[in-house]
Amino acid sequence: MMPNSLYNTDLALATRVALILDARPHLYRSVRALAAIDLLTTNAAQFGLFPRNLHGETIYVATEFAARTQHVERGIRYAVTRGLITPHMHQTGIQFDISDAGKSFVEALASQYKDDYQQALNPVLSYVDSRPESAVIRRIEQQGMEQIKEDRP
Repeated sequence: MMPNSLYNTDLALATRVALILDARPHLYRSVRALAAIDLLTTNAAQFGLFPRNLHGETIYVATEFAARTQHVERGIRYAVTRGLITPHMHQTGIQFDISDAGKSFVEALASQYKDDYQQALNPVLSYVDSRPESAVIRRIEQQGMEQIKEDRP
């Protein structure tokens, strides 16, 4: 389970959601897709998508996905209520895109973490956008199970 930390505040999660949506502003994303992208980005080394993990090492990626989804939902609420992202009803459910205010917010950010997150995000989006959402989720679940098996004596 994800501990309470600076990485899991509503603002931090809303910021990461805005960064994800800003990277490909023409695409709408579901809560599950945003959670998967955030999980893959912060743990990119474990998935072979970037040289390092942004939030340290964890062997419980599969179980972390459910918690990450709940955290991302909080971040989305925060971002929507502040006008950073916009919800849209689709036949598959609610999806989100970045608003003009969200684009301005992302542009105004200046930090090493933002730069690191965006660098890790690029290969993650290449991976995610070339596969169905279900295949991405399945990879997260399989990776987590493999790590748990490796950790057993």
